[in-house]
Amino acid sequence: MAKVTITLPELSGYCEAKVQTLVKEVAVVLRNKLIEYSPTGEVNGGTFKSNWQPPVFSDNGLTVRVINNTQNYGEAITFGENMPPSWKGKFRSRFGLMAGWPEKLAGKDTRDQIPGMWSSIVRRG
Repeated sequence: MAKVTITLPELSGYCEAKVQTLVKEVAVVLRNKLIEYSPTGEVNGGTFKSNWQPPVFSDNGLTVRVINNTQNYGEAITFGENMPPSWKGKFRSRFGLMAGWPEKLAGKDTRDQIPGMWSSIVRRG
């Protein structure tokens, strides 16, 4: 384990830098998980999967958004929102996914990795 000596006034900056590093690394893991779980259609073969945008950071690097807003049907096949009328208000997935799969699958997998990622960041010093 790396040894770091900091003074009390430096503590908040040190902690904020570590959290920023964690957010950046978690964002990459989350985006990769979203791509992994994304369905690949038979007609257009992966347009949805390939359009997850790179992470966008805000709040001094402490908040991240990973979005797929380039597909007009993205909300329907991820969260069951803004579904086409032909779906008659019922979520559909040819791939066995449930409404909200980005949070329920990719989000859960990513959350489970955070403690190990944090330990690794702290060990680096």
